[in-house]
Amino acid sequence: MLKGCRLSGEKPRVVLCAAVLLLTGAGLRLLYLGEIPAGLWTDEASVGYAAWSLLHHGIDRNGYAWPVHFVAWGSGQNVLYSYLSIPLIAAFDLTVVSTRLLMAVTGTASLLLFWRVAARDQPAPSSCPPSVPWSEPGACIPAHAGIQGRGGAPGACFALLALVLLTVCPWHLMLSRWALDCNLLPFVLLLAVYFFTRPDNDRLGIQAAGVFVLSLSVYAYGTAYVFAPLFLALLFMWLRVQGKLPLRHFLLLSTLSLLTVLPILLFLAVNMLDWEAIRAGISMPKYTGPARYERMSIVFGDRFRSHFFDQLLFAVKLLTMSDPVPTSHLNKLPHFAVLFPFASVPLAVGFGATLFRAVTRRECGVPLLMALWLVAALATNSITLVTINRANVVWVPAVYFTALGVFYACYRWRALLTLAVVAYLIYGGWFVQTYFTHYNDRGVVYSADFHDLQPAIASAVEHASPGDKIYITQFIRHAYIQALFHTKTPPQDYLNTRTIVDPHGPFQYVTSFGRFIFTAARINEADHLILRADTDQHVLLDDNEMAALDTAALARCARERQGNFVVLHCA
Repeated sequence: MLKGCRLSGEKPRVVLCAAVLLLTGAGLRLLYLGEIPAGLWTDEASVGYAAWSLLHHGIDRNGYAWPVHFVAWGSGQNVLYSYLSIPLIAAFDLTVVSTRLLMAVTGTASLLLFWRVAARDQPAPSSCPPSVPWSEPGACIPAHAGIQGRGGAPGACFALLALVLLTVCPWHLMLSRWALDCNLLPFVLLLAVYFFTRPDNDRLGIQAAGVFVLSLSVYAYGTAYVFAPLFLALLFMWLRVQGKLPLRHFLLLSTLSLLTVLPILLFLAVNMLDWEAIRAGISMPKYTGPARYERMSIVFGDRFRSHFFDQLLFAVKLLTMSDPVPTSHLNKLPHFAVLFPFASVPLAVGFGATLFRAVTRRECGVPLLMALWLVAALATNSITLVTINRANVVWVPAVYFTALGVFYACYRWRALLTLAVVAYLIYGGWFVQTYFTHYNDRGVVYSADFHDLQPAIASAVEHASPGDKIYITQFIRHAYIQALFHTKTPPQDYLNTRTIVDPHGPFQYVTSFGRFIFTAARINEADHLILRADTDQHVLLDDNEMAALDTAALARCARERQGNFVVLHCA
């Protein structure tokens, strides 16, 4: 695979290698998208229903027209994924595949962007004169026939190596296959970096595109509230030392960024200053409960001083350790690393070498920009209660520096570099085989309940007469969003009929809406019951259901098995 990038004159072979990798990556991210992972996770159902609701009714399930942030469960959910999914749901209707399709497409596009960014201005590991001024970084990138590409930009070998790693990276493959709203953030940031690393990045239009996309990241995930301004400041410094950011550009770009984030700033003001919600074409909603960002960050309350260094250390360890939070199984498989085994070693080599060269040789090319990304990501994660998905700003530069460390260690020996690529491909192949054959079988990884709940709801709705009530077991947390998604209930009907246990809590526990009941206290009102079961004859009840249910009446109900559920038709 790397033979074609040995000489700059064999560029077509390099493009062919990249095309094979990109097509392979696209297939891995799109194949069986509706079946693996099985079912639809609660957050996926929420973003999908929000997109459908806005598309057909112009409001979300809390009654806000085109909000800049969803109230969702009561404590918030990000909007960008849902907004970008609207065209896909308009084209393919509201399904599991259409909800996940945006993530699969942007995951595939990330491979292309990562390849192009990695090909930019990558210095050879040979010596550079330390007297080169910061404003002329290109002068310290020597021609090196072994790795050099067309026009003096190295690119070919390192870019292909980086593309190999991201294509088969377990974290990125899993991220690209489920529709968690925060999973969109790495793509948005990578797109912004792509604009900043273009050869014509001194043009105001290109810089404006990068600033706009980076500022747009605050609508993708809450960690960008900290990361985006920090990284933007570092980006401006990076452009400035290269003589590419005159004062006029700086003022115009700063204004563009401020205007882009102004709606989210107003939203934060509404919730932090206890203002009323703003409804003016678009909405700046007011949370019904404590804001999620207050619970996910140590900045709020008295935790900052006592937790900062602990969180910073944990953020660094997360690059090499498994995430201890159970939901991490949505982001990694047991017995597999988040990135790659022993990735911390080449990562440290690549990152350390970049900083060393920046200080001693004044190189301020793309590797330094990626180092600034990693520094801003670690700073952001140090004030966040991190998990794999909450720390998603860190993983793209981590893969980049892992590839860079391998490249620096092996570039002089083509056979060794090829061996490293083969090893990563074998590991990636092992992960892919395990993921596609066993992922849905591992209950600790992804509960089959969400998959089985869809046909169970469909069966109950099909058999229900007008006025019949349908009970969904309390084993399923927030089952109401699954009911909204699979029945496509209009948001107005939901708002007019819903009942909530604690309307001002951090999570809205909906006990009923329309024909659906989700609390055991009203289980005997139901004409159709969706209950957990391990066999057709053995129904699983929680303590509340067991205390409330008239079990003798179950014998009179017709039973229908749907995976891990039994649907009882008692009407």
